[in-house]
Amino acid sequence: MVRLFVALILLHTVIAQAQTFPSKPMRILVPYAPGGLLDVTARQIAANLAEHFSQSVVVENRTGAASAVAIDALKQAPADGHTILLDNSGVIITPILNPKASFKMQRDLEVVSIVTGSTSLLAVNAALPARDLKELVTLARASPGTLNYSSAGVGTILHMSGEMLKALAKIDLVHVPYKGGSAAMNDVVSGRIHMIFLGPSILAPFLKDGRVRAIASTGSKRTAAYPDVPTIAESGYPDYDIVSWIGLFVVKSTPPDIVARLAQGVNAVLATPQFRAVLVKSNLDAIGATGDEARRLLDLEERRWTEVIRANKLKAD
Repeated sequence: MVRLFVALILLHTVIAQAQTFPSKPMRILVPYAPGGLLDVTARQIAANLAEHFSQSVVVENRTGAASAVAIDALKQAPADGHTILLDNSGVIITPILNPKASFKMQRDLEVVSIVTGSTSLLAVNAALPARDLKELVTLARASPGTLNYSSAGVGTILHMSGEMLKALAKIDLVHVPYKGGSAAMNDVVSGRIHMIFLGPSILAPFLKDGRVRAIASTGSKRTAAYPDVPTIAESGYPDYDIVSWIGLFVVKSTPPDIVARLAQGVNAVLATPQFRAVLVKSNLDAIGATGDEARRLLDLEERRWTEVIRANKLKAD
């Protein structure tokens, strides 16, 4: 009888929390430096969620250790939905690359929403004598280990995009990780780094002024913003197809009713014309997968990257 009474009290408390959520300022943790695509997306989501919930939502950049710094901060916060992580495939890839990582997605995180998805472009410094992917592969094979590419960090989808190309094209490229997409891009522009996989919106000004050149895209179809840039698949590697998604997560023990309320808020934001316009400008596609649908997508991603990493014997740098 006492146990039933306690259970009823706890249930009443959880329901009350969900009904009054959010009851204090919220924060979105971003594992990357300011200025990159994830940071920009997080700030747009924060502004719109703040309006939807009539509550302050701030973005905190917690860089380092392939998302571990941000996820550790999330795990230390109360499991009440007021602290959210915005991340991408790195939450899946990092623990596979590094079994000693301080987090595992299935154990530590609960997905709120797979918000958006997009394909990336493979861009090279304008001085590199490679006008297309075929020429790049020829150049790489002629001088193994001399060409390099940057990414926003070990275990990110941008890192794995390069590893996938290396495996399929049988070339040796040196990976140089940074703490964010902007820093990684700056060294490509300067010529210190030869190439990068990055979203079209971040690359756009550098492509426009000719400092870098896009030679391929990562998805199964060409990106609408750059229809003249062929896919890696149609450039000779038909098994290559990588889409970068952005998701929102809370700590695993967050009450389901609060997760559902957050998901409803995110989908309400996705449905607004203003936010849709932001996605179009950033070359992002709305997904809005929540609940079982989101978990199925993540399960498929985890199986896929486990196979790729093990087949190519990849490890954390």
